[in-house]
Amino acid sequence: MRTSRALTIGTLLLGICLTLGAAPPAVAQGNQASEGGQLAARHCSECHLEPHPDILPRQSWQTALGYMGLLMGMRDLDWLAGEPEVGRNTVAARRDVLLREGAIPDNPALSENNWEALRDYYVESAPEAPLPQENRPPLRWELPRFRIVESDYRVPGAVTTLVHIRAETGEAYIGDSALNTLTVLGTDGRIKLAGQRPPTNIYPIDIVFMDDTAYVGSIGDLDASRPTEDRLAHISALELVDGGINGAPASIVVGGLYRMADMAVADLNGAGRLDFVACGYGHVPGRTSWFEARAD
Repeated sequence: MRTSRALTIGTLLLGICLTLGAAPPAVAQGNQASEGGQLAARHCSECHLEPHPDILPRQSWQTALGYMGLLMGMRDLDWLAGEPEVGRNTVAARRDVLLREGAIPDNPALSENNWEALRDYYVESAPEAPLPQENRPPLRWELPRFRIVESDYRVPGAVTTLVHIRAETGEAYIGDSALNTLTVLGTDGRIKLAGQRPPTNIYPIDIVFMDDTAYVGSIGDLDASRPTEDRLAHISALELVDGGINGAPASIVVGGLYRMADMAVADLNGAGRLDFVACGYGHVPGRTSWFEARAD
């Protein structure tokens, strides 16, 4: 009796093992995709909304995953060996920047097997080509309740980092960080002052007019190629001439800022003096800083 029961159990176990071993590749791949999807839901959503694989074509996912993997401590890029050189170089350059800034975790968030499963989930589930954009309304050269004014401002190769409408005059101030200039357009959209380059070297991202002064925020490091701690961003004060910036003398009033994305100028503490708030999160690390003006 006991021998018969043992034989029966052994036969069942052998059958189960043979069944699992003979599982078709599609089932194994499905299990891996399911595991990769679960890993994506767990890890990708820690920094942003979990992306669906169909938002990018298959080839683009390799570079995107390389970027994201660095932030999870996945420094080894050998898995990109078979990818186009431009993609490998792009991810490697980003790794160098993050290493320099100390932004790559020392301990990987995933094992190599789990990292491979997560990558395979996105690459294998992604479409070969970008999905067509459906049900998009046609573009129209109009805007309800606004009047379109065409401009003669045409600068080949411009890197426009600032567009500001000066409320009291209706003028438009255009900042070009390729040429480090400010251009002023009149209310008719025509160029009123072309390519003004202040004495302080600027990469303009913001401008604030206060009485007889224009404060210009400069990003400092336009393409984010320099170390963050170089702190090249600054705020300049342009002393207006006849209410405008043409020929206005300039000086740096706040220097040594992180790569700046925005700023505000106001008397924050009611002391009768203008203070400055600079948002310096335009690179890897950064901070928001309040600079209080003093009597001296």
